Amino acid sequence: MELMSDCLYKLEKLPHLEKKTIRATKINKVLKLILRLDKIPREDEFKFKSRSKDLLERWNAILEGGKPVKDAMVEASNAANNSGESQLEAMDEDEDKLFLKPKTSEISK
Repeated sequence: MELMSDCLYKLEKLPHLEKKTIRATKINKVLKLILRLDKIPREDEFKFKSRSKDLLERWNAILEGGKPVKDAMVEASNAANNSGESQLEAMDEDEDKLFLKPKTSEISK
């Protein structure tokens, strides 16, 4: 799990990933799958889900054609607040974009 955390750290420190790199490596799909996992060993220590979500939000801005990262994050937060739900789930309906939708099964827990 430490190695996985190190990999995420390297991705977090990249100043700017190009669209073609995100699409070619499909790393965004891996991060979306992390968000769907029910249990991750040492999640409380390494925060894999929140870190993956942050990276996906940042990359979504790049994939959308240069929307500032801060604006993309504010929009995601507003969408969650407007729906009245606090937990989000990454939906893989489109390979190139991150869609956030309340995960109702997790909300009741």
